[in-house]
Amino acid sequence: MSPASLARALGSLCALAGGLAMASQESLSLPNYPGMSAVIDLGQPGCNGTLPVRVNARQASDLQDGAAVRKVMAWARVMAQMECPQATQIVLVAMVNGKQAYKASARKANGWAMVETRPAKVKKAPASIPATASAARPEKKAASAAPATAKPGEPVAKAPADDSQDGKSELRAAARKGIADAQYRLGDAYDHGRGVTADDEKGVYWYRKAAEQGHVEAQYQLASSYDLGTGVAKNEQKAVYWYRKAAEQGYAAAQLALTDIYDWGQGVTEDEAQSAHWSREAAEQGKDDAFFDMGLAYEYGSGVAKDESQAAYWYRKSAEHGSVNGQFNLAELYAEGKGVAKDDEQAVYWFRMAARKGYEKARQALELRHAMGEPVPPSAQWAIRWDSDAAERGVADAQYQLGRRYAKGVGVEPDLQRATFWFRNAAEQGHALAQFYLARSYAKGEGAAQDHQKAVHWYREAAAQGISAAQFNLGLQYGEGIGIARDDKQAVYWYRKAAEQGNASAQLNMGVSHVTGEGSDKDNQSALYWLGVSADNGSANAQYLLGEFYRNGWGVAKDFPEAVYWYRKAAKQGHAKAQVNLAVRYEQGEGVAKDPQQAAYWYREAASQGNVDAQSSLGDCYLLGEGVAQDYQQAAYWFGKAAEQGDTHAQVNLGNLYAEGRGVAHEDQQAVFWYRKAADKGNMFGQYLLGKHYWLGRGVEEDNRQAAKWFGLAASQGHTEAGENQKIILDALGEK
Repeated sequence: MSPASLARALGSLCALAGGLAMASQESLSLPNYPGMSAVIDLGQPGCNGTLPVRVNARQASDLQDGAAVRKVMAWARVMAQMECPQATQIVLVAMVNGKQAYKASARKANGWAMVETRPAKVKKAPASIPATASAARPEKKAASAAPATAKPGEPVAKAPADDSQDGKSELRAAARKGIADAQYRLGDAYDHGRGVTADDEKGVYWYRKAAEQGHVEAQYQLASSYDLGTGVAKNEQKAVYWYRKAAEQGYAAAQLALTDIYDWGQGVTEDEAQSAHWSREAAEQGKDDAFFDMGLAYEYGSGVAKDESQAAYWYRKSAEHGSVNGQFNLAELYAEGKGVAKDDEQAVYWFRMAARKGYEKARQALELRHAMGEPVPPSAQWAIRWDSDAAERGVADAQYQLGRRYAKGVGVEPDLQRATFWFRNAAEQGHALAQFYLARSYAKGEGAAQDHQKAVHWYREAAAQGISAAQFNLGLQYGEGIGIARDDKQAVYWYRKAAEQGNASAQLNMGVSHVTGEGSDKDNQSALYWLGVSADNGSANAQYLLGEFYRNGWGVAKDFPEAVYWYRKAAKQGHAKAQVNLAVRYEQGEGVAKDPQQAAYWYREAASQGNVDAQSSLGDCYLLGEGVAQDYQQAAYWFGKAAEQGDTHAQVNLGNLYAEGRGVAHEDQQAVFWYRKAADKGNMFGQYLLGKHYWLGRGVEEDNRQAAKWFGLAASQGHTEAGENQKIILDALGEK
């Protein structure tokens, strides 16, 4: 595939990059969790439905207590409310080294309360007890039908080979003697690389040995290994089996895991009653997350009889343990008098407790109520005052939030200079998102004098903290040589950084770089990979390009149905070129059954966006009555739109309609006007018809020499009748 072909497909790479510079994704770094980052896709269709959030973590222990995920979800709620008010749900997936480890969702209808969480694998420090002693454990509950050693399909593992001198010889000797706690501790050592080379498979081997003897922590860790596929093939059924073993011994983390497993139906049939049962077991042991789950179960009657007073009881326990979700839901019950006596003071108290932790929904609730006995107008003044006070005290996140308010006009008059002021204050304290927005202010010259060098500086600062949109935009700056010397390799370096975080625009540009060879090797397979990833992440440009690849056989075998599939995906997102190409496929029956109505439909979709090819083709549909009822006025309308954009086919047809008085008044001068437009651009039919009007004196004074000139130009392009007419005129003039 040549760069020229690609340029025709895209319009131009430069134009593509310019159109994507303001990426629809937002990113968040979490300084307290090195290497962890989060990305939310604010593009369509998520903004009108479910917003996807992805968390990338280096180690599962960072997700253990759920604090990082709750922080990300709180940020996602703010972004949803400020950027996508039509969104109805947020779905968060946390990944550890590319493997799914945690899930959560929040629904607008439930006050954005975070529900349906999946805890990550817990990594506990080994107990400091002698290798020969067994740790005290909760008394075992009723045994299940089959012993752990008799689990169907469980393979008999081979003992791992001894490691070299590693300081674990005594522990290993005790483990080989069958001491369960030593086996657990040895598994933990291999799992974490404590005193031995980390080896997940050996960790699983020893966890299983201890688990089969009833060691509760080993059972939980073995379940987690099956759950996450670490050291053993992922197996949801086996994970459930071992979670249940640990849960039946009273291990709260396993009980919480079963709560979510039955809620999600992973490895088991969804069962709200079982979910509620295990949630209660964990709650009765004082697990904070279970308090909130029980509140939800009773409020909505999920697996238990609906009981708002019980919901209030559990929400209070959750709230008193610091859960913003519990605080907010308890405040809601007090505000509405559900399960408790209506009490505005209690409602305000708990809303404020949640709001102080940045829970945006609580702030919004307070805006509509009385704070400290004073009425609060519904103009967001309370929340602004909150942000302003904190910003003045130097709280970076409040400075960033205040900047966003002024930038978007949320509760205040839009003021880009104030927005930039607060972004700068937060950026100088290292706030990554503030750095990104400050860079964008300098890049666009909004709220600050345009300064591309400063834009590059702040994009680089934010990019270094993992903000994918900043990485992408820094790549664009390098790719276009704006604010910094052009460097295609650096552009690709930053595109790759953003692409690996799931930034669809960066993934698209990675694909394009492998096609053009700008900054990376020409490689159609790599191009297809990145375009495919970008397309799967919703990039309409990537979907369109995949359609082009399959239609033209660029690096793959030609596959018209596959091309149609990708054109349709892009077309449904409003991609005009894809809409035109899809229409052509329906018109020609290429890769899809011939369907003139569908062709006309997609031509109209693209034409409405100003696509000149679609406007001209839609004019043809109405002129000929193909896929639509024949309508000369509509034909003239769409030919006119395309003709004004310089389409010579439309200019000729519009000229014909004026010459014949179809759909427009009969005007030979207008016909000549449009024929000349087309003829001057080399259109053979425009040249022939202009020559004919000069010959007959229609719309212009009769002029045989002009007629001969235009007939000659048309004849040189193969128009037979034009050549014959030119010969007649020249013979009459006595010329050759």
